[in-house]
Amino acid sequence: MINKKTAVALKGTCLILAAAAVQVPSANAIPINITGIVSSWTSTTPVSGISGTNTNTISWGTPAGSGTQQSSYVFTPASTPSPGLQGLLPNSPFLLGDFTHNNFPITGTTLSTAQLNVNITFDILGGGGTVL
Repeated sequence: MINKKTAVALKGTCLILAAAAVQVPSANAIPINITGIVSSWTSTTPVSGISGTNTNTISWGTPAGSGTQQSSYVFTPASTPSPGLQGLLPNSPFLLGDFTHNNFPITGTTLSTAQLNVNITFDILGGGGTVL
């Protein structure tokens, strides 16, 4: 039996999504501050046998042996406020969070698909907004 754990840092690219109403020459980029990141797993296939829907961790299967656990996907959003999420300029990369796949030996239900929703709250020019 091989237990696998894979962690991947998910990165985003800063886009000025809420600045359409603000007329600013392209040479004067408007920095934004990420003020919150919230995630949830939804739309799983199958629906039954999957636990943790609408949270940042979903699990499935029956552990195959003592000392093992269910397989799972975990998305841990980056902490906010964070210096790395403040004063972002267009096309600048930033960390959204970490994705971990805990791949353990299981029997029974296996996950086919799942959707990860990530909501980002930001502040631009003292205003605010949310990107879904």
